[in-house]
Amino acid sequence: MRVVHNSAKKLKLTKEPDEDWRDIAKQYEEDKAYAEAMEAYHQDLKVNAAHENSWHRLMILYRKEGNLKMELQVLDDAIAVFENLYSPGNKKAHGKKVTELSRALMKSTGLADKKGKPIHYPEPLGKWYRRREIVKKKTGTKSK
Repeated sequence: MRVVHNSAKKLKLTKEPDEDWRDIAKQYEEDKAYAEAMEAYHQDLKVNAAHENSWHRLMILYRKEGNLKMELQVLDDAIAVFENLYSPGNKKAHGKKVTELSRALMKSTGLADKKGKPIHYPEPLGKWYRRREIVKKKTGTKSK
């Protein structure tokens, strides 16, 4: 059973122990209760920050509301989480020779630039970077 507590400051959702925040959010979306759905997705991200679909649905809901500044904030937060997830520090360290061979292979196949940086980003980062540039243009925010 979902209970919505509506106070003047903040909406608070509760859930049963066997319920999932994403399921609650989907139900709210179907009922067109977008504020409650966004709150449920935020609650889900507190539990699992690397859940791509929750980030994606939040971006869509803010876009539906026409709140591009919040969409940009969600994009920046999501990108930060996934960049940290995919950062080299989170990967198992290989020997120097393996690293050099990997970099040379990536360069020779066109998957890295001359400095050895990857040209393509792992998804969902690639699409989120592109979306962030579009939202920045719409809001008039300068690119970094």
